[in-house]
Amino acid sequence: MTGSGSDAATSRRSLAGQAGGADEVGLNSVTHVKGVATLSHILGQKWTTTIMIALAVEPVRHGPLCRKLSGISRKVLHDSLNALIEDGVVEKTIGVDDLDSVSVSYGLTALGHSLTPVLAEMDRWCSCNLDELGPGRGAQLRVERGADQGGHSEVTTITLQ
Repeated sequence: MTGSGSDAATSRRSLAGQAGGADEVGLNSVTHVKGVATLSHILGQKWTTTIMIALAVEPVRHGPLCRKLSGISRKVLHDSLNALIEDGVVEKTIGVDDLDSVSVSYGLTALGHSLTPVLAEMDRWCSCNLDELGPGRGAQLRVERGADQGGHSEVTTITLQ
């Protein structure tokens, strides 16, 4: 058997062998599948991992966070933060600043902070395997921003080294 099917089977056997066998780590359990699907849903949303990394050190207000994540619109940031709040990984803190005006900031919850080692491991894995991810994968990141996302339409291509 040749082609991508056998490559995928070899990859699965290799992964199982590295992990000490699929059954040993519970890769065949319903709980594992549900957990991975849930985490994939949370981390797979556009901007999610970038937002979580930006909030990993300390809480940040909406405006500075939007500037820190160049390319994201205020609306997309707002919607993404609300989704992360619903998921329980980000919290919104409303307070009063020195000038008696309302101050709103966003930071990771304890649950969100518990994901930072996962994000760091994902980054490490990508750094080690970027060249093997397939032709063109990871080589360039294309970010498109439409006029409906605020401002003018633009396309930014970032070449990763």
